[in-house]
Amino acid sequence: MLFIFSIVLFLFSLFFLPDLFLTISFFVLLTACLSIFCAVVFHLINKNWKTAIALVIPPTILFAVAYQFGFLLSLIIDGRHDEFTDQLVIPKNISISQPLEEMDSTKIPSGLHLYKSFQPGMYRYVYVDKNLSDGKIFLKAFEITKNQPLSFERLKTKSLIEIKPSDSVFQFENDFTIYEGDWGYPYAARFEVWYESTNKNTRKLYERNFIIEGWQR
Repeated sequence: MLFIFSIVLFLFSLFFLPDLFLTISFFVLLTACLSIFCAVVFHLINKNWKTAIALVIPPTILFAVAYQFGFLLSLIIDGRHDEFTDQLVIPKNISISQPLEEMDSTKIPSGLHLYKSFQPGMYRYVYVDKNLSDGKIFLKAFEITKNQPLSFERLKTKSLIEIKPSDSVFQFENDFTIYEGDWGYPYAARFEVWYESTNKNTRKLYERNFIIEGWQR
């Protein structure tokens, strides 16, 4: 069972949290192999040849099949490419920021800040503003050179934050995903923070340019 569990974790690592699942898979596989090794040695000492062989062959076949399947699957995943960024060039004559690796524990200045999440294309934004009344804020994003909207409906829904009258905090944050593009293909995007009042009037509060990547599906 441990052997099968390690293979399942290995396959999960092709899609989700590769570092975490690969690490767990390695230790589970190591435990399974150690258990099988001890059992085989025990049966060899007692000259139970058939039992020893029976313990070795099935896991070996299962691992070989799973490895081949995972290898082919990884080739398929790596072979897929979103052509969105193929003709894009990052402008050099404008101010563009890089998303930060992690949030600083010190006071964050006013404005929009972008932070990397656990996979490229996934981000957390922080917006600091002391002058907001109750309503909602959300993001819009556009590729800079063509002004093309990015993940338009999804981004608004995922980034939306409700501001309640009782809120005394001026720092707002939420997670979102940009789907245009692939891992390893950065491009420039303009992010806009929009405010919607309780009577449905909307206005742009802030904008800032960032170098981003799309989430590889």
